[in-house]
Amino acid sequence: MTESGSRETEQLARMANQNASFFRSYPEQTARDGVRTHILSFWTPKMRAELLKHAEGLKLDPLVKAVLPGLG
Repeated sequence: MTESGSRETEQLARMANQNASFFRSYPEQTARDGVRTHILSFWTPKMRAELLKHAEGLKLDPLVKAVLPGLG
């Protein structure tokens, strides 16, 4: 477990990273837009807040890190 905490938080990081993996083959801006749109469309505000709260302690894909500011 990471220093950020719970299994639920780690599950969110894993889901975000899987989403980034899906978009990896797209051009950079398209990939960022895809990750951001997916999280905003399909994650609850609570899920997004939890990811943002613990982002620094999680192993997040660079695409996920790039879109974090637009998720708050």
